Amino acid sequence: MKRLLVVIPAGFEPATHSLEGCCSIQLSYGTIGRGTGKVKHIQRPVRKRFGHFHRWVKCGAKIRRFDELTKCDTAVWKNDGNSYRSFVRFIKLKNTRMNTICFFNSTKTWGGGEKWHFEMSQHLRRRGYRVLLITGCISELKDRSYPTGILQRCLPVSGWSVLNPFKLYRLARCLRKQGVGTIILNDPKDLKVAGFAARLAGVRRIIYRRGSAIPVRNTILNRWIFRNLVDDIISNSDTTALTILENNAQLFDKKRIHTIYNGIDLEVFDGLVAEPLLHAKDNEIVIGNAGRLTPQKGQHYLLEVAALLKARGTPFRMLIAGKGELAEELQESAKAKGLAAEVTFTGFLKNTKSLMLASDIFAFPSLWEGFGYVLAEAMACSKPVVAFDISSNPEIIADGKTGFLVEPFDVEAFADKIETLARDASLRKKMGEAGRERVEELFNKQKAASLLEELIMQ
Repeated sequence: MKRLLVVIPAGFEPATHSLEGCCSIQLSYGTIGRGTGKVKHIQRPVRKRFGHFHRWVKCGAKIRRFDELTKCDTAVWKNDGNSYRSFVRFIKLKNTRMNTICFFNSTKTWGGGEKWHFEMSQHLRRRGYRVLLITGCISELKDRSYPTGILQRCLPVSGWSVLNPFKLYRLARCLRKQGVGTIILNDPKDLKVAGFAARLAGVRRIIYRRGSAIPVRNTILNRWIFRNLVDDIISNSDTTALTILENNAQLFDKKRIHTIYNGIDLEVFDGLVAEPLLHAKDNEIVIGNAGRLTPQKGQHYLLEVAALLKARGTPFRMLIAGKGELAEELQESAKAKGLAAEVTFTGFLKNTKSLMLASDIFAFPSLWEGFGYVLAEAMACSKPVVAFDISSNPEIIADGKTGFLVEPFDVEAFADKIETLARDASLRKKMGEAGRERVEELFNKQKAASLLEELIMQ
């Protein structure tokens, strides 16, 4: 049974001092009234004190030190000048040992979801929360997080891991040992494995972050998972939120689906030291693109656009950053189209800012996106963008103001918009500046982190 956590001030005597007016807090099941007798008093204080408060609390049957409580505990502070009536410092319907926030992401490669988990885990850690990051044993997220000193664990996870009782037990034991009270999961595979293990471990809050704008299938398994393993859902765009319930409006309570856009820490981003990847000739326009080299990202459409621009006599260079399963195929396609001199494949870039600085226009032919992180990064660098009018792109790009949206898969229209920007430097500058303002207003990391913190503290 969950108990109240209470800190009693020095000198407080329940027999002589009234509890009236000391504590009233609204909870999910109702209100804890004032002086209801639910407050637990410890008869034997410890020697040390914290201000005028004894350094102990009652947590179930255990006594916990005051300074072991963290910001995960809801603070209730009513200072009316009377230390006897201002006795509640921390109160929460939970065991203080279960205060760790766990980010679980088993993806091997680096993408928008991994960037979000990295930045949000670091932010909460700096804010004073106890944070645990669990990744796969081979993981770009693990490698990038290791130098930061964040608490990490690695676990090999596959689609069949949910059928492995030893792996589930190992993960559940880790979550219990680390005192995880909230866990944030990255993708469907993580949800099946870590969601089930979290329930076994008694984790109170399971949050699933949905970053893909692909509709959730209405299967018996998915209905059971969303009913039993998920407490809240974070979507990275309104479009993603809609796809969750597209095939079954009753799959999950839409009031518990929260849209939190990916955010960019503009202060850090602006301070990154980077040199342009390419210095173009005076009459050349540089077109940039970044993303995994997979069918979803649509780089083959970009090569068709490049072939059209070359046929029209537009001088340009194209930089395509990223790695993936289509790397060799795309390089062979570029050679076959006679684009070897115009198109450069840079490989994976840890710092995409060097690409953005070299580019005059950012092109994004992705076929679907939960949230196009690189679009926001390009706009943060004051670059105009051209993309297909799909998924969440309209939420990021203000068509005609920060760039252009074109009909999906229409490479002629795509080439037309790039050519329009290539001919007009003042238009590129105007759209770039508007894009920067839009990022500052909507896609600021501080805003995203504040929304996440509010959700965790609910």
